[in-house]
Amino acid sequence: METNPVDVHRATDAVLAGVDRLAEEFPHLLFLATTNFSEAVDYAFISRVDAVFELPLPSLEAGAVIIEDTLKMYANEWKSIEMLATKDVGLAVAEVAQGLDGRQLRKLVAHALAMNLDTASDPGKLTRECLLEAAKRVVELSRQGGQRN
Repeated sequence: METNPVDVHRATDAVLAGVDRLAEEFPHLLFLATTNFSEAVDYAFISRVDAVFELPLPSLEAGAVIIEDTLKMYANEWKSIEMLATKDVGLAVAEVAQGLDGRQLRKLVAHALAMNLDTASDPGKLTRECLLEAAKRVVELSRQGGQRN
């Protein structure tokens, strides 16, 4: 918020000029952009695109799959985490974490591991309770605007 508005306009103009130049020079070039803050995307950028796809936040079931999948990835390194990579745990955590996007759900597991010294030093000590507590904290941070990227 401390940025000079003139600098923001210059940066926006530079991006738009670059997009226009590339699109003219390479007509088959595909631009792909993502955001978790669509309200901040300049209309001048939106007006240049052929298609905009808005994806909703993950459903409860999709959130559970993301949590399970993330736990399985951690279990490749710490086998005892595998017992947490179940549908029941995924659903319980996803229910508490409703409203988070997929990236936040994946990071939630790392947050749970870093919440206390025991799990930070030995990820194999991760529990369902740690995950649920992390979900509560990440949701609260998200509500305060601390997780918007």
